Amino acid sequence: GSPLWRPWEPAPMHRPDGAYDFRHGTPALASFPVARWRQSLAEAVSRADAVALGYGPAEGSPALRDQITALLRRSRALDVSREHTIVTSGATQAMDILVRQLVGPDDVVVIEDPSHTVLRQIFGYSRAAVVPVPVDSEGLRVDEIADRVRGHGLDPARVRLVYVTPSHQFPTGFVMSERRRRALLRWAREHGVTVLEDDYHNEFSFTAERLPSLAADPQGADVAYVGSFSKTLFPSLRIGYAVLPPHLVRPFLGIKWITDRLTPTLTQEALAEFVASGAYARHIGRMDRLYRQRRARLLEALYEHFGAGVRVSGAAAGLHVLVTFGGAPGTDETVIVRAAATRGVRVYPASGYFVTHPPPEPAFLIGYAALSTARITEGVALLAAAVRDATAR
Repeated sequence: GSPLWRPWEPAPMHRPDGAYDFRHGTPALASFPVARWRQSLAEAVSRADAVALGYGPAEGSPALRDQITALLRRSRALDVSREHTIVTSGATQAMDILVRQLVGPDDVVVIEDPSHTVLRQIFGYSRAAVVPVPVDSEGLRVDEIADRVRGHGLDPARVRLVYVTPSHQFPTGFVMSERRRRALLRWAREHGVTVLEDDYHNEFSFTAERLPSLAADPQGADVAYVGSFSKTLFPSLRIGYAVLPPHLVRPFLGIKWITDRLTPTLTQEALAEFVASGAYARHIGRMDRLYRQRRARLLEALYEHFGAGVRVSGAAAGLHVLVTFGGAPGTDETVIVRAAATRGVRVYPASGYFVTHPPPEPAFLIGYAALSTARITEGVALLAAAVRDATAR
């Protein structure tokens, strides 16, 4: 049967129907080590005693929280204790709880513009006003926060939460500069605002130098760090985590307890085993190599077919790039989408993510993680023919 509820933006689906689907947000699920994961699950189930089958702690399994803190120390320079690390049902739940906890009626949440539509929905359900602030190649334009909030007829003193994706801005892929990070943390500290750092692609970075997370050196500001295993392992795992400033931990757990008591325990134990055994690190290493190849092939193919007429941002990290077709101003994205679909290619327009200044030229979010290099090559060739069709009209 059809689902009872459909989100505004369809969730990334893996539809093996022969189409060249450049959907973002889907990892290479076909390469997931299912047999090794089954072993971790079997291990967790066989070890489960009466205690493990009862209600566990709201903050999650101690074994998994230990593994998460070890991962964050290694990959994000984030030195945190288990006490401040909470397991959630995906990053989505962590963000939902933080908004309930920190934001009341008449308060303001600042988000990046452009940003993910799902975020605008999560924050839009709160009683707060959501104010988009533009992003440039250095990240959120911190110096514009107060003016943008006033522009919405609101008081900048009511800002309670600023949401950012500093390691790979969604959807532009820009990495927040050191200068802008300092400015944001200073602004948050001076205004008593919590920064919500969403590190959704935290394992996949393709540049030599990685800036540490904001939470690694919050400079006296409150930074809540949120991550998940949806992109590194698989989305239906539904395991995310929040690393919180100490004073936010108890109220967060209070809300967690009444919303779902706890994230499924046996899955957490299985994941802890999977990480502790080294299987997770091996999987990430394999995926990193695979994604580098696929990303390189995508960029080559785009430049080969479109030459100087194409602009790409976001190639530094993550599992997608933002592609703008410069030679086609005024061409409607939907015309390109339709022309591509007739050739069996699915592409996804980016304009819906922008609130204030949608790109003047057609722009698309192109995910490459789930497609083989051969299919990327064929898909881009077909897309190029579709763009030629659409712009010739």
